[in-house]
Amino acid sequence: MNYEDSRQSNPNEKNEDEGRGGPSEGLAAKLDPFAPFVKRTASVTFDRQDIFTACLVSSFVKSFEFLRLTSLSGGDGTLFLTASLRSVVEEIILLNFLSNLCHDKREYALIRLMELEVRQNAKHQNAFFRTFRPFQPVIPVSSNDDKRIQKELVVFWQQNGWPRFQPGNSTATPPTIEIAAKSKPGFLEVVYDFIYRLSSNSVHFRPGALLRLGWGADKTHMTFGPKHLSSYFLGMCQVYGCYLFCLYFELFCEFLELNPDENEALVELRKYLLWMVRWPEMVTFEEMNVPAPSGLTLVNALLHGSYVRIMEGGFIAGTIELLRLEQEGIPLWPTHGMADS
Repeated sequence: MNYEDSRQSNPNEKNEDEGRGGPSEGLAAKLDPFAPFVKRTASVTFDRQDIFTACLVSSFVKSFEFLRLTSLSGGDGTLFLTASLRSVVEEIILLNFLSNLCHDKREYALIRLMELEVRQNAKHQNAFFRTFRPFQPVIPVSSNDDKRIQKELVVFWQQNGWPRFQPGNSTATPPTIEIAAKSKPGFLEVVYDFIYRLSSNSVHFRPGALLRLGWGADKTHMTFGPKHLSSYFLGMCQVYGCYLFCLYFELFCEFLELNPDENEALVELRKYLLWMVRWPEMVTFEEMNVPAPSGLTLVNALLHGSYVRIMEGGFIAGTIELLRLEQEGIPLWPTHGMADS
């Protein structure tokens, strides 16, 4: 189905009270209390014996800067920012897994991943420049130690949860979703799977993602461009960027210690996100030609309030509590999804 055919109105005319556009100017204000903490955290004395901490700090600061950039954006060009969500969630998952290992093990893995990455990048770079710019000097290829490093990484992963691990042609780690499932079962792999698919529309070839960028006054003519869905992409970056930013404080609290005022700001940021009526969906009501909910009924409002109270102390702890209630036969709301037609 043509995406344009299924819309009831121009996506740039969305009602932000319904949550489709995500947070706007309010998000920037919610982020302000974190700026001093991020500035303090970003300044480190680099220690070659503690590469993990430097990687974590770099990833955390990058996540904040991404979120702040989207909070100040008017929407134009945000399609091109959505791929950054994928990098943030990948870093969170790998760093979280490594954080649960002893210092020597995680440093061992990081050093070898970096060594292999540089060598493989130099190899592919050499092939490109040799083909298209043979006159330009580049770092020479040195692949003598590639097999040694790969074998060392195979042994590392086999000894740390993947006894049958074998690297692929372009991978030196197990699949990210498997790492997520081992780290926080029932939580991180669900987050990763959603963000991976959500961001893949701007990374991989997706015919539906290309066609939904078309907009026209009728069904016979349309103009293509990402501006037609700028509010949607803006909301996507802000909402899920905010969600991932909050996860750093839950997964890496040992490394990211907030003072009481900053911790209160984190609670307020979570509540700001949780009280939104609607988060951007990957498959929307509009494109499926299904009437979108117009707002909260009284019953849904009460359920929403219960959800916020459970989740405001932390997304991970809240999700664990929700899963416990569901296992005990106490679901707080109906099952999501549409029945097959």
